[in-house]
Amino acid sequence: MFGIVVALIATAAAAAILFDAAVRGGWSVLGRALPSALLVMWLLWVGLGASSVRVGRDGVRVQNMLRRTRASWGAVEEIGARWQLRFVLVGGRRVECLAAPVRTKPRGRPTPADRDLESIRELWDQERGSSVVIERSWDLPMVVAGLIILVWTLLAALVIPA
Repeated sequence: MFGIVVALIATAAAAAILFDAAVRGGWSVLGRALPSALLVMWLLWVGLGASSVRVGRDGVRVQNMLRRTRASWGAVEEIGARWQLRFVLVGGRRVECLAAPVRTKPRGRPTPADRDLESIRELWDQERGSSVVIERSWDLPMVVAGLIILVWTLLAALVIPA
């Protein structure tokens, strides 16, 4: 949730800066500033907002920045948490969940991260006998968007006069 709030604040700030650039500096200043602002917003979104963990009867889906992992419950050998939720898959590969609640030092009562971990373990125990499926992929729409914005930023810096 924190990442989404930061991304929204950054978007509002970028919109205000771009509006000011258009009013005070004209179209050439806006043309140079727009792709740079989009690149910063893209980086903020990838770093703070894109990561997610989805748990269901069919398994777990983890997205850490631009990398996606989907694993059936049969492919999960261990579920744990040191600072973050962690799945150990068949073959020993670890998947750390950047979007999961962070564990804090226990003070005698369970934290939200502990409750989430316990409910995930319960679901894992129920569905553990399923087939082994592990799929890894990139978030291609976001990768392509980032490449387009990067090329646009470089072209704007080289082509549009200052």
